[in-house]
Amino acid sequence: MPYYLMDEWEHSGRDDSDWYAVVYCSEEDTLQRYEIGSTRYANALPCNPPRIHRQIDGEWTEFVLEKPSEEILVKARACLVRDYLIGMIQKSEQDKIFRLKPERVGAGKKVVFTEDHKNQVKTCQTKPCEKCQGGYWINPRNSEDKRPCFTCKGAGVIKFDFQKAKVNDKVVWKKIALGTKAEIVSLRSYGKFYKSGYNQPNEHNTTALVRLEDGSEAFVPLSKLRLAEEMPTEEKIKKKAEAIASQGGAFYIPFATASMRF
Repeated sequence: MPYYLMDEWEHSGRDDSDWYAVVYCSEEDTLQRYEIGSTRYANALPCNPPRIHRQIDGEWTEFVLEKPSEEILVKARACLVRDYLIGMIQKSEQDKIFRLKPERVGAGKKVVFTEDHKNQVKTCQTKPCEKCQGGYWINPRNSEDKRPCFTCKGAGVIKFDFQKAKVNDKVVWKKIALGTKAEIVSLRSYGKFYKSGYNQPNEHNTTALVRLEDGSEAFVPLSKLRLAEEMPTEEKIKKKAEAIASQGGAFYIPFATASMRF
């Protein structure tokens, strides 16, 4: 059973170094990672050519890794795309669209509600924002340079004196249905956050102020929103995976990233 060396690398730890290889088995049509050497054990430095050990029928057998031909390279890249990269890209796109991170989204992002939500209806008074011109700051040196006002967040008006709307002394609630489209106005995360702390702003501790299509605004947890984008088609994902697999001919970075093995 032939095994081919597709790529190899060294992982230098604090006290020891380990050497790994991406190995392609043509009979099984699989890519796997093997440790081919380490300073953690006696007489375990990498051999030349590298070798791996596999347990077959209850016995450990040594295999010398062969250099791949062009035909094997094509098959190994196809395996990398099929078994690793396509799944990695799909997961990445799903996280990007369905798991919103505060650092990735901001004012102006178009979003969609992923579940039903209800908000207390509040009344308020308004006055024109004195810090901007209709919701935007305009660069005095470049009239085309327009940016949302920091004070009114692009609304053009300042809202104040908020009061809960009541009917017959009962608070009025507005129901927002799944699939409703909106635009993010601002974000606010709640909790104590430290630069190196485990607790960081995320979709579960962040509330978004969104503007609905009818002009009303509502507060909603970021976890109930997704981007107003569609998943790429399977064809686009496959083309992207093939482009990654063919870059420079190296297998380490795409394989390690896709398999989460470093």
